[in-house]
Amino acid sequence: MAIHDLANHTAPYVTVRELAEYWRVSQKQIRQRVSAGHLSGLRLGPRICRISVTSALAFERASEQALSQRVRTNRSLPPAPDRAADRARRVPAPRETTPGPADTSDVWKRP
Repeated sequence: MAIHDLANHTAPYVTVRELAEYWRVSQKQIRQRVSAGHLSGLRLGPRICRISVTSALAFERASEQALSQRVRTNRSLPPAPDRAADRARRVPAPRETTPGPADTSDVWKRP
C-alpha cells in the first residue's frame, strides 16, 4: 500500500519499502535509521521490519526543526562564490595538433 500522507495513514506500521518511497530515499537509509535508534519499529525476522508511523512522524518533525534551524543560522553567512568562473578558467584550451607524416607505409617495410 503506497503512502500518500503519513499523518493520515490508517495503519499503525509501514514497511521499510513504503517509507523509503514516501521519503524518496533508499531502503538502506531507513534501515540505518532503525539501527541508529532514530526510528522504532518491529523486527519480524532477519529481513522483515515494520516502522511505527508515530516514530516516523516524530522523526520528520525533528528533521524539519533541525533543517529550519540550520537555514536560520546559514542566513548570516556570506553568499557562496560563483563557481562557474572558476570552472571556465580550469577548462584546458584545445590542443593544436601537428600534422604527421602523410604516408607511413614505408616505415613498416622490410629492407
